[in-house]
Amino acid sequence: MITNILIESKDNIDQGFSAIKTLKTFFIRRSLRIFPLYYLTLLFFIIFDLEDIRSNTIDYLLYIQNWQYYFNDAMQGQLSPRWSLAVEEQFYLVWPLLILAIPTKHLPKILITLIVSSVLFKLYMFNLYPSNSLIQFLTPSNFDSLSLGGLLAFRKDKRGFGEMAITLILGTIMIIVHSYFRYNQRELELLPIISKSLGYSLISYNILQLLVASRFEFLNRLLENHLIVYLGKISYGIYIYHSMIFPIYLVCGIDIYTLGGPVALIVSFLFLILISSLSWSFVENPINNFKKKFPMGLQ
Repeated sequence: MITNILIESKDNIDQGFSAIKTLKTFFIRRSLRIFPLYYLTLLFFIIFDLEDIRSNTIDYLLYIQNWQYYFNDAMQGQLSPRWSLAVEEQFYLVWPLLILAIPTKHLPKILITLIVSSVLFKLYMFNLYPSNSLIQFLTPSNFDSLSLGGLLAFRKDKRGFGEMAITLILGTIMIIVHSYFRYNQRELELLPIISKSLGYSLISYNILQLLVASRFEFLNRLLENHLIVYLGKISYGIYIYHSMIFPIYLVCGIDIYTLGGPVALIVSFLFLILISSLSWSFVENPINNFKKKFPMGLQ
């Protein structure tokens, strides 16, 4: 979606719009969507000094925690899921510049090059530091999945059944390979690391392509379902807050497991939906409305 937005913005620039203002607008709009909730919830961890965050707050403030995880070869409890947010922000600092600088017809080649480079990078890093288990946390290690997502902007209306079948088969084989190594407690070896990343990325690529192309009527109806649409709206909140549920219990002195494992999970899930809904209504959506002051393509 982001690549598609940037390509449309590039078309506007070709028609005479300001490149600098277009980039500025893109980054402002993305900041309004991502930063407020990220830093607000980060403040919660800092205030209560959870997960020893005060020892490396600067890493989270600068969105470089994924590199910290790798160099320490250790994650940081409930803060750990934020590594993917760091990867995305680092990637999207550079990707808009590349899209505007490179002719559109060459962008698919760049994306394919990034996919290959990502695999080669993982090969290199694994040979360099074979004992480090967090290679996938490094930003270049994720160029394959991010670039596959970018390819959707170019391939959404052009893929035939044969191409889809091949990529699905390849993705499935890679997931099976990873599952085999994981079952045998060898998932930190090079082959399962690469197969996990590419396998799930290829499967996700096909699913997203089906959703984007909307080739099946039942998918159209599913995507238009009010519940699905609403869950899409609060999905960022769900991702941010899912790692905060148990820290909130800790701060409030609540022992949720006295309810029993299954009940505790159900209650926690409902609590997650509730807090994400409140966040959307009273935090995210009001801030999101400021995007209206920064429309894309009207510079």
